[in-house]
Amino acid sequence: MDLPEDIVTELYLDHENIYKEIEELIQATIDRFGFFVILDIHSYNAKRVGPEEAVDTIKNPQINLGTAYISEKWTPLIQELVEYIRKENLYGEPIDIQENIKFKGGYLSQLINKKFAEHWMCNII
Repeated sequence: MDLPEDIVTELYLDHENIYKEIEELIQATIDRFGFFVILDIHSYNAKRVGPEEAVDTIKNPQINLGTAYISEKWTPLIQELVEYIRKENLYGEPIDIQENIKFKGGYLSQLINKKFAEHWMCNII
């Protein structure tokens, strides 16, 4: 069953307005501080079949950084962050943090990096 056209139109407008609001907040932060930091955080359940399923840790790191759309000028900062996190322990084990394994970053990351690439500090997905 398809949604009524007026609801679809309203959803598209809401989506567009969310991105406008995000851009306004970023610009306000840049105006105040000269830079901004975005943490676009998502959870991911690697155990799709059930709680007893074995997890392929190569394909499912504990933390995935989506850095595919980030300017190369920020690579040293990202690498510093990765090394810092790898030194930490979670339940007695080093934290497994990798880049662009499950997710490379989506539309929000692309938009932010295209529009504000000179001002942002780090965009972690």
